[in-house]
Amino acid sequence: MKNFEIEEKLKDLASGELSSQERTQLLEEAANSKELEQEVLFSQKLSMALRHKELLEVNNILKATMLNEPLPEPAVGNRNIWALMIGFMIVSTLSIGIYTVGNQQNWWQSQEQRLFSQYFQPMENIIFMEGSDSFVSDNLKQGMEAYDSKNYKDAIKKLNAYYELTKDANGGLFLGVSYLLDNQIELAISTLNKVIPNLEAVGQEAANWYLSLAHLKNGDKVMCKKILKEMPNNSLYEAEKESLLKKL
Repeated sequence: MKNFEIEEKLKDLASGELSSQERTQLLEEAANSKELEQEVLFSQKLSMALRHKELLEVNNILKATMLNEPLPEPAVGNRNIWALMIGFMIVSTLSIGIYTVGNQQNWWQSQEQRLFSQYFQPMENIIFMEGSDSFVSDNLKQGMEAYDSKNYKDAIKKLNAYYELTKDANGGLFLGVSYLLDNQIELAISTLNKVIPNLEAVGQEAANWYLSLAHLKNGDKVMCKKILKEMPNNSLYEAEKESLLKKL
């Protein structure tokens, strides 16, 4: 990829306009260049900062208000108290702003959590829905509708009911990913381990990718690396797998 193309993709990454395929390609190249890796990290942080510009604007409005509308002149003996109160207000406002933006930009996360945030993308809904009105298929349909709507608690409820009745590995795969999206890591790991033997090759690749990320989010880099190394070459997640392995 040429320099001007990389610059354009970094801009798109910062503005949130980079496609999933282009993001994967960029991460793969960043794994081979320390300088590009730092630029990608900066662009990701910039993207989060742009999303939270409203918070910065609120801070600016508050500061402007304090400057343009000064407090009433205090009595001589209370000047120190007023100064202390104003200082406390400024420090509190800045601290809340820094803490909130830091949370969104993963400043306080561990290395494993930062890597998880960098590589995790929700699995695309690829389940074919047959035209059946049975209670069983309704659970699957409603579960996937909730999944697509990012209502993962409802998705878990419906998909779990469907999986318990059918033991359909494809439904179980999305149940496991839903647990992961709902931050129920142990349930995600146990569910994905159950369904992997009953999935077709492509489904197994997906399940193992999300299983490795679940262990990564759980702080277990050793198990994450083990699963990634056991995945077949030229899998659907080959680029992401190789890029992540270089950082573990």
